[in-house]
Amino acid sequence: MHAPIGPPRSSQEFLARLDEQWLRYAYAGKIHWYAQRKINKLSRHIYETSLTYDGFFDALGTSLDGAFAYEDADAVYIGLDGDALKEQAVNMARYLLEDAAHYVKHRKAPGVRTLCIIDEFGALGISNVTGLYEHMREAGLSMWASAQSYAGLGSERDNVLAASSIKILHRCGDPEELVKFAGQREVPAFSRTLDEEGDEHLFPPESAHMPRGRTTVHMQRQYAVPIEDVQQLALGTIALITGGLHAWVQVYPVALPEDLLRMATAFVSAPPEEPSAPIVPPPPSRAAPKKAPRRTQAQASGKDQSQEAKEPEPSPPPSPAQANRQRPAAEEDDSPVDF
Repeated sequence: MHAPIGPPRSSQEFLARLDEQWLRYAYAGKIHWYAQRKINKLSRHIYETSLTYDGFFDALGTSLDGAFAYEDADAVYIGLDGDALKEQAVNMARYLLEDAAHYVKHRKAPGVRTLCIIDEFGALGISNVTGLYEHMREAGLSMWASAQSYAGLGSERDNVLAASSIKILHRCGDPEELVKFAGQREVPAFSRTLDEEGDEHLFPPESAHMPRGRTTVHMQRQYAVPIEDVQQLALGTIALITGGLHAWVQVYPVALPEDLLRMATAFVSAPPEEPSAPIVPPPPSRAAPKKAPRRTQAQASGKDQSQEAKEPEPSPPPSPAQANRQRPAAEEDDSPVDF
């Protein structure tokens, strides 16, 4: 991802880089000594890692290819087919969330507020929801997990509710686990009992013509947001719960201009861009040995002739007396001598 020639531009280029030879070419030179050290340690695992990503991109195809990024639009909608992608959908969701966190931390313009909505949250099967929420919040990204019911939030639905500071309830069949976050309150409860014979002394004589019964009042605790009220919510009415308080809110649909809808439909229906060819790094440059200048035939013959012309005449052999005078000098020399 951090190769000297830049990040990959397509899935094919990314897979091409998961190769030991490619990595050694890309990080050639003494300046990349630390990367070469890691490549040597991980060389046995590069092939296995490549197989994992091969299977991942076999399922996704070229869905992640292209130059589009979150900063290119005011609102982004990404649909994941959980039935078709199966376990790859979780990895895909993780990738998109990590990219969203990177966008908020490093690429987002100052002052821009960001909201990430995950519909059908439970279908993704994301584990460690609390850690995910904390990671996204640290990056400055607001998370919104949506589902059709309490059970639709997935196996970690209790952690989802505990990590969420705001709960929004539409009409649903079993809202009890969510209305608990609005707390309880004491309300008066009335009860009426019918008197049996022998209780006439409890009533004044003028009440003889009235039904004999008693009404009692006692305080009892119940949810601040009644369960039956949520079950009977009208279209567009929601219960907003936060900080142990609640409010009833009416939401109205947004009227979008027709031309904007046509532009959005055309953009979504447009075919994806063709992925660029993988970038292959050039082999490392090596200093070529210096070659001797080529000589022409005339230069070669002329040089031979000059050597023959300058070759000195052989000197006469030394006399015995001169040989005896030269021998001590040879015996005192320490340089290596071949015999």
